[in-house]
Amino acid sequence: MRDIKFRGLEKKTKMFVFGWLIGEEKNRYIRDGHTFVLVDSETVGQFTGLKDKNKKRIYEGDIAEMDTDVIHDELKLKYTYTGKVMIIASRGVCIKNPMCYDYLSGKTYRLKMYKPISAHRTKIIGNIHQNPEILL
Repeated sequence: MRDIKFRGLEKKTKMFVFGWLIGEEKNRYIRDGHTFVLVDSETVGQFTGLKDKNKKRIYEGDIAEMDTDVIHDELKLKYTYTGKVMIIASRGVCIKNPMCYDYLSGKTYRLKMYKPISAHRTKIIGNIHQNPEILL
């Protein structure tokens, strides 16, 4: 059974707390053991049930970097996708509109799509709340 947990930035300390989500849109709390911690609602993200290649839990709002290899007409192509992690009901855990680095051409471009995550090829490199500059 999947462990349904959340994280959010505590309003006072600006540090992430992890646990169960309680409350409404504006007043959200995360219960960490026996303590209820008020969190910034904009920073709440659900645990996806996946861990990256370094065994780090993947949450909504994380910034993921995923390497892929594709063989096309005997040519091995390599791409790195970087973007925000989301849970999409019809697609699962994805990277939304990722930046794609093409190793063959040396070019980077943005894709208008949801790229499904392959956890064993993915590394969490930050999150949109503490490291937004990564996505620029």
